Amino acid sequence: MFETRNILLLLLLAMAVAVSSDKAPGKRIHPQASGTRKKPSNTGEPHEKVLLHQLKGRPLLIHGGKNTLLTRASLGPKASWRDSSLKNSSKFYGERILLDYQQYIVRTENPVRRGLLQELREMEGVDAIRYVPYDTFIVTASQKGLQQLMSTHGISGIFYLPDVFKLEPEIRFSLFEDVNYGRGMAGFKGRKLMADETENEGDQSVYVILAISDAEWSYQTVQLVSDWEQEMQDLNLGVTLKTVSKRKLLVKTKQENMKTVCQFLAHKPLVRWIEKKREVFLRNRYAVQALQSEGANMTSIWNRGINGSSQIIGIADTGIDYDHCFFNDPFETVAKCTGSGDQATPSCLNYRHRKIVTYRKFSSTDYQDYYGGHGTHVAGSVAGNAYDADPTEMNYAGAYNGMAPGAKIAFDDVGDSKGALPGIPDDLNTGLFPHSYHAGARLHSNSWGAKFAGYESMAMEIDEFTHDHDDFLVLVAAGNDGPHPYSIGTPATAKNILAVGATDNSLKASQVWGYSVATQVLVNQSVLDLSLLPANFGPQSADHVTGQLRLASPADACSPLDGDFAGSLLLIKRGSCSFLHKALMAQTAGARAVLIQNSEDTPVLMTSDNSSSVSIPVFSISFSDGNRLLSSLNSNIELRGTTPTTRAHSHEHLVYFSSWGPTYDFRIKPDVLCPGYRIHSSFSDGDPTSFQCGAYANSAGGALLEMSGTSMATPLCAGSAALVRDYFKGGHHAGGDASKGFNASAALVKATMIHSAQPAMVQSASGAWEFPSSVPNIQTGYGRIDLSKGLSFSDSPTRSIYRDREQVDNGGELSVCLHASSSMPFKATLVWTDPAGEYLAERVLVNDLDLIVQNKDGDVWRGNNLRQSDETYKDYVVSDNLQNAEQVSFSVSSPGLLVVRVVGVDVPLGPQAFSLVLSGSDLVEQQSSACSSITCPKNCSGHGTCLSNSVCHCDFEYGGSDCSRKFRTLEQGENHLAVTANGMSFYTFNLSHGKSFRIICTGLGPSTGSDPDYYLSYESLPTIGEYVDAVKDEGDSASFVRNQEQGGMWVLGLYARCCEDVEVLVVLEIQPGPFPSLQLSPCSFPCDCQRFTQSAGQMEDGSGVYTYNNNANCRWIISPQGGTHGALKLTFPSFDLEANYDFLQLNHCFDELCSSTSSLATLTGTVSSSASFVASSGIVEILFTSDSLVTAGGFLLKWMSLGAFDICNSQCNCGIFNGTHGVLTDGAGAGGLYPNDAFCHWILSAPQASWLQLSFKRFATELNYDLLLAKECDDAACRSSRTIGIFSGHIQNLVLLSTTGIMDIVFTSDASLQDSGFEAAWTTSLLAEEGYSPSPSLPGPCPSGYRCQECTSPCHCQQFLRQEGLVTDGSGNRGLYENFANCHWLLSPFNAANISIKFNFFETEPGYDFLCLFTCSDPSCLDRTALRNFSGYWTGEELTVNAPVLELVFLTDSTVRFPGFELSYRAIVDPRSSSVFACPPRFRNCSFTRDWPEVTPEIRSGRAATGGLGHMIVVNLYEAWLCILDHPCSEVKPDGSTDPFCFIYNEQLLRFEPWNLNSVINMY
Repeated sequence: MFETRNILLLLLLAMAVAVSSDKAPGKRIHPQASGTRKKPSNTGEPHEKVLLHQLKGRPLLIHGGKNTLLTRASLGPKASWRDSSLKNSSKFYGERILLDYQQYIVRTENPVRRGLLQELREMEGVDAIRYVPYDTFIVTASQKGLQQLMSTHGISGIFYLPDVFKLEPEIRFSLFEDVNYGRGMAGFKGRKLMADETENEGDQSVYVILAISDAEWSYQTVQLVSDWEQEMQDLNLGVTLKTVSKRKLLVKTKQENMKTVCQFLAHKPLVRWIEKKREVFLRNRYAVQALQSEGANMTSIWNRGINGSSQIIGIADTGIDYDHCFFNDPFETVAKCTGSGDQATPSCLNYRHRKIVTYRKFSSTDYQDYYGGHGTHVAGSVAGNAYDADPTEMNYAGAYNGMAPGAKIAFDDVGDSKGALPGIPDDLNTGLFPHSYHAGARLHSNSWGAKFAGYESMAMEIDEFTHDHDDFLVLVAAGNDGPHPYSIGTPATAKNILAVGATDNSLKASQVWGYSVATQVLVNQSVLDLSLLPANFGPQSADHVTGQLRLASPADACSPLDGDFAGSLLLIKRGSCSFLHKALMAQTAGARAVLIQNSEDTPVLMTSDNSSSVSIPVFSISFSDGNRLLSSLNSNIELRGTTPTTRAHSHEHLVYFSSWGPTYDFRIKPDVLCPGYRIHSSFSDGDPTSFQCGAYANSAGGALLEMSGTSMATPLCAGSAALVRDYFKGGHHAGGDASKGFNASAALVKATMIHSAQPAMVQSASGAWEFPSSVPNIQTGYGRIDLSKGLSFSDSPTRSIYRDREQVDNGGELSVCLHASSSMPFKATLVWTDPAGEYLAERVLVNDLDLIVQNKDGDVWRGNNLRQSDETYKDYVVSDNLQNAEQVSFSVSSPGLLVVRVVGVDVPLGPQAFSLVLSGSDLVEQQSSACSSITCPKNCSGHGTCLSNSVCHCDFEYGGSDCSRKFRTLEQGENHLAVTANGMSFYTFNLSHGKSFRIICTGLGPSTGSDPDYYLSYESLPTIGEYVDAVKDEGDSASFVRNQEQGGMWVLGLYARCCEDVEVLVVLEIQPGPFPSLQLSPCSFPCDCQRFTQSAGQMEDGSGVYTYNNNANCRWIISPQGGTHGALKLTFPSFDLEANYDFLQLNHCFDELCSSTSSLATLTGTVSSSASFVASSGIVEILFTSDSLVTAGGFLLKWMSLGAFDICNSQCNCGIFNGTHGVLTDGAGAGGLYPNDAFCHWILSAPQASWLQLSFKRFATELNYDLLLAKECDDAACRSSRTIGIFSGHIQNLVLLSTTGIMDIVFTSDASLQDSGFEAAWTTSLLAEEGYSPSPSLPGPCPSGYRCQECTSPCHCQQFLRQEGLVTDGSGNRGLYENFANCHWLLSPFNAANISIKFNFFETEPGYDFLCLFTCSDPSCLDRTALRNFSGYWTGEELTVNAPVLELVFLTDSTVRFPGFELSYRAIVDPRSSSVFACPPRFRNCSFTRDWPEVTPEIRSGRAATGGLGHMIVVNLYEAWLCILDHPCSEVKPDGSTDPFCFIYNEQLLRFEPWNLNSVINMY
């Protein structure tokens, strides 16, 4: 009943919020701790409606917000399906025909039952089935189909799909500001680092995807779309609607109508998804060597006859200048056709053409490329192969052939004459790829994309086509928007593609095209920075070459040199002879190196085809650099840093513009890198009849053009992929046996490409080039392509094993047993073509496989080597559950067996096909039985279960491959936690049944990019997909409140989202009773009003990136707990309110509830980000109000607790004073006035004192404005304290008392009016060393003004032994207690582990009359510890004391009496830990199996005795004892007699249990 009421209340609350938020313009609110995802208690779904996060089973990872209300589906009409305009209409034929259909969320059992998907596909009236993690299908179904679904085994629940789930998050964010949604793919501050294209003020377009399959309802769909268009026209929405495929529409309207249009469409039952139409943008002699060899100096793959000749490669780009010598065929014409979809008809195909199989254009494009065209350059890099009648031109151009010169091209012209891309089909699945595929292409290169890192329709359409055609691999340019996280652009966000980033070109290419290399020259200990360009002859390195700088004679070195130049660095000027001749002259004269000064102010490119005779390095330098050296002739110089590894130009370097990942769902992109900087490829002159092939570059008529971008890298990678396909087609994997050639799957081609990748270097902030700490990563992916490392031949240094189209199902595995030699580099790569993700899913991956490698020594390697560190453990590996590619790479330390396992971790749409590539220098495959000895490492360290696949399944408190890493225990109080970027760390804590806990999390950095998310789970580890509760917005703070939960282990997960490490402060509080809600009132949406208890943090008005609401009325309290009692410092990084109408009021608070306040500041308009406000009280109330008209940007507030004395006025003599006595003043002196804006702070600390008394000689401050705040502290740092009082005005004989011996004093004054201030003296009294006995007297000497004597009347001082009771001051019925009261009570309930107390009422003279609490470990109270003092007014608060004994002392002064107090207490018993009922180990196996009726005769005969437990009773658990003579466990006395052996009776388990207090019971 308790759970049912809670669920109902949550639903009512959610509906109330929805009703009250109709006007709210789309503000984000933090998803706080209401409700759960994976409910730890056994809660079902009894109501028709349920919140998304309350769904039973694994959570549904869906965009839309965890508080979205779902309605359970039922048979029969649903009113919300129909528009009122349709009730009597015969006009909308299509709407009426399809009205029976609706979309449903179909929840399944976990795991998804085998065969269920096929059953759904075969059901009549069920269509368009899509999977969403976890365990959920989205289906379109008629009433008949719904009836079948309801009776299908394995389906656990069916719900209507809410309209909000049909809207892309960016549309919800920008148009529907009143929608409360969770984090989507974009539009969140701190996450979306790349902006989309600029919105125009005019027409806007969206794509609408229909919830039908391609084959269904074609006629009705056409009519339905026509009906929708007519309806929107009738509403004057100015809509044009175009059907771009059987299931996809393009809708265009004015910007001001877009919200209404989207709302209209989202309400339609058969609309699946609505997203923005995004503008698409366009995104090699030595480059091809960089992709075929480690040193970028040879074409090792071409040299083996693998040039792509068996392959056709599809390209979609701006056009192709097909008469260029890279593509021209003088004997065949290019086959051309027009249209979307599959146009691969005989008239559009010509396989006889040596290069272009088909050339298709679209209605908005033409059959040519523009001048300097992008598409021609791309096509040349893919498969260009020079053919020209002029051998000079052909040789020149042929040196820059494409990566797969033997391959052919299927070209789609999607560009216009200006280089724009109007021809990109609106549906890639049906409009782009079928044509190339049916023309024979199995690879497709795409050097274009949009600026959006999410998974949208283009990415999904690629994944759909590639999943349906498993041998078709699409390559997509990553984008040129780096170097920033989330700069990857769709469709490079698709799963099944190869997303390509860019490296620099090779060093040799840079040199050939005249790009110099910065270096340093040391001249007489002075460093000169020069630009040197090496010649293409002679050594390419000259590191640390030293010698005397000499000028050649003659200066141009065109004739033999005069003089001795042995060991010199020779400077030579330009002249009439060749560079090679100059070098040979210098070499003959004995020079060590040559510097040739150009006649222009740039280095000159120096080449020669006859260079083998030069053995010294030769460099060209500019004219100005040469002149700088002339002033240092005959000096000793040293050349530094000219080796390729230190130069800026290297194919190992990630180029600066290459886009980074991750995607918005945190998958790693790009996948691989290819050269993309200063790439020379085919040059379009815009004329398809000119047949250009000039032996020059970058000008009209020339063969070559230089371009840079990931657009250039992608075709080079596509050509590389063609070589990989050619490798398998030709049987080269089988020693060149062509009969064993096969059509490789796209997964195998992608796996081989990834397998060949080598680490690429990234430039650090200091400018140094460094290898990333891990591979793969969001900058370089798996690295730069080097096919020599991925394709294995008989003479290769490594042997590779290729597995293609293997399968694994849910929970299944495939293992490969290998023998490896020592010191062998080993690599394993796994790739699978995953089913297309769903638009509305938060996680795009559908089927999750794991790659695991183990050896005989117990070492375990996991796919993608995702490493993380936290504050406790360093550099450990975790599993990857986001990618559909995984790789393991390491060096084998000793010879022996390895087992490679591919495990189906979560395969709802199985079986899943996959490909696997393994390589090592001496790798021999073994029978699987040979690896049977490789089992779980360290037998899971005793903290887990060894599964059948020899993988440890750890107890949830432990992690690591061997379960040896115990997760840190979260302590009550402050915990400083940290985890590295992309990592999740776990923290456990135990909760007793029925207790409540609160967790407050505050981000501490270390950088502005830090983005922590928090996940909470019960009895299991949370993941980003499975948890009880989570706070995962863009902020760095969070709070969880869980009241009266079931006992057991709870786990907090800290996730460092994306790209920066995080550090956080987490405060855990546990108590018996419920925590008050952190939500404050008043609170208008979307302020998220609450109490902040962190010592530092930030908060905002709730509007996110938009303006705040009109009529706002919001309240927050900042009340740090656990820190020092210094002031609070507030700053505003941004502040923009409507001046003089909208206000932010800051108030000092003098208690945690802010029931007593004074003004700190009233803010309006703008506030400088450098301004700060200090609240000396340490607690601040914030009130925000706005009027009904203009709004503005709002505010962002940051706060931090200052140290105890950070801002203290100097005259105050602030500090901590540890003496037993002293004087305190405001610093003004007698007769003086204290200053305005004063802040003074003192801590008087005598921890060994029983009392500390502060007596004021004078006290005079401005009433209500200049304040003295006094607190009693429990420790010297005042981390725990209580307010004694707040004082102002003129007070005589003011005396303050602290019964802990520690007092915290803060004095503040405002900006006007002063007074004479105060002077006070403090004294202390020390505890007697021997302590004091538990008698009704006070510890230590009596403080001044009190009478410490034996128990005063009418207190009735006593010791309480019962498990519950009542303590009062004795005055009765709220009568007034006595002055000079001195009363003492001892609460020591038998068998208590803790004691809970609650004041029924409490009223004493504030600051003068006290009830003091001390804890003791036993009734002697020799270890008495001060706990807390109460004075003033208290009620209703239940306090649990973590001690078995509690001492109470009540003390009053000589004046003023109050009603006193009445206190209830109860013992908290934990029999399992109680020494009373604990049994010594030697007796724990003693038993007595008979029941009470059977033992009655023994009792009557005197052989047994029984009785009640009296004050030791534990009601409903232990109430009676039984002792037996001559029991086998009875102990024999020295005289030969035996003691009885005793049992207590467990009333819950209905059995006797051995008891250790035998000697207490006297049977006779």
